[in-house]
Amino acid sequence: MIVRGFGSHAFSRIMGMMMPVVFISIAFSPVIAGWIRDKSGSYAYAFMYCAGLLVLSCLAILTVKTPRSAPLDTPAVSGVHGPG
Repeated sequence: MIVRGFGSHAFSRIMGMMMPVVFISIAFSPVIAGWIRDKSGSYAYAFMYCAGLLVLSCLAILTVKTPRSAPLDTPAVSGVHGPG
């Protein structure tokens, strides 16, 4: 989806901005969920917190604007499936 929307030239930059956030989230999510469980006695609030973050991320995705002329510079996007 990233390549289709922004071109292969932007793929590494976009992934480089996304992955640190993803890795930090993956690292701290169990700790935060455990802390919420210890404080509330239930995982319900942790699930609600995760659901809220999911809604926010969906809203953020909806605000992303692709370039007016999305570059089709890769074989997978342009429809060419290989040599020959």
